[in-house]
Amino acid sequence: MTNTNVTRGEEATYRLVPLTEPTLPSRSDSFGRFVADNGTLMADSRGPYSGDDTVTPPLPDDSKVYLANQSTGVTMLPIMSIDCNPEVAFFSWKALGILRDGSIRASTVCRDGGSALFSSNTVMRWGTPKEMPRNVPLASSLETSFATLDINNDGQIMNSAYEEPHFKTIVVKDGHHQQEIHAVNSDQEVYGIDIGDDGTVVGNFIRQEPARFHRFPEPGMTQLPFVAEKGSAIATPLSLPPGTATSNDIESPNILQVSPDGRWIIGSYGPRTVAWDSQRHPVILSDDAHIVPVKILSAHQALVTSAWGPAILDRNIAHPLSVKDLPQGSQLVSVSHVNSSLQIAATIRTGEGRRRAVLLAPSH
Repeated sequence: MTNTNVTRGEEATYRLVPLTEPTLPSRSDSFGRFVADNGTLMADSRGPYSGDDTVTPPLPDDSKVYLANQSTGVTMLPIMSIDCNPEVAFFSWKALGILRDGSIRASTVCRDGGSALFSSNTVMRWGTPKEMPRNVPLASSLETSFATLDINNDGQIMNSAYEEPHFKTIVVKDGHHQQEIHAVNSDQEVYGIDIGDDGTVVGNFIRQEPARFHRFPEPGMTQLPFVAEKGSAIATPLSLPPGTATSNDIESPNILQVSPDGRWIIGSYGPRTVAWDSQRHPVILSDDAHIVPVKILSAHQALVTSAWGPAILDRNIAHPLSVKDLPQGSQLVSVSHVNSSLQIAATIRTGEGRRRAVLLAPSH
């Protein structure tokens, strides 16, 4: 078994791209979610949370979805009221991404009151930033307590959810075709995490006790990595190096990401990080760097978090991000996406404690 022993390299120096600030409801937070190859940042916002979980149904959070570009300024996407299931109410919007054809995707979240453990997600599509959105058929989850949505550049949507009493993963192409990903073993359920541009899906097999029919997924479920190759409906196991410990907590799953061409996969297993090549041979990238993939660009580069903070992984060297022109008192709190020019969609926390979406660019 090969160990490439990722090491810390020189810092990757970044700068804030000056963008027009959107007009948002008072005391809102904003979050950078996606950056297109033309440098357009896609973000969403949240209004202040009341802290009262006893309201039934929960109050909408005044969320917005917007685009920000250095040349064209800010574009607030037109949004509309959403009809949810009778037991739940519309709560918020979340940005998903901008496709190769320029169309836009975001999701709406409907939640029940009280514990707010159950929600349903609806994927919405804008043909242009000025159009009203429309629902993408077949891409919405039913009542669920855990859900993951991901899209690729060609409009395929991966929707993974716990729909009582099972985990389920489907792939939808713009509402015209739906395919469920299945495991070969009937006692394994499929929970997808990421989809590549070629249609490859990666995620975790979830093994539940046969007699378990609880309303909520519980800790103690075995999680093992899988890949469904390039549009296949069959999920096959990915081999793990000996001694690799997997999570048994669905709320803190092992994170896997796949490159756009489907040839490279990275998975995070506590301090250990494992990669699989195009032949799906596992390689230990590191035993102690805590590398978690955020977005893979190619077989050699990825945006990750690590023991050294957010970083650009280039082959076996992690270059921690250093943003030199952050406002006084601000700090980088998360990174969400990277484009082919290594521009990064990110979120900072200001000195006043608010979170703000930002676009980072390499300082050349």
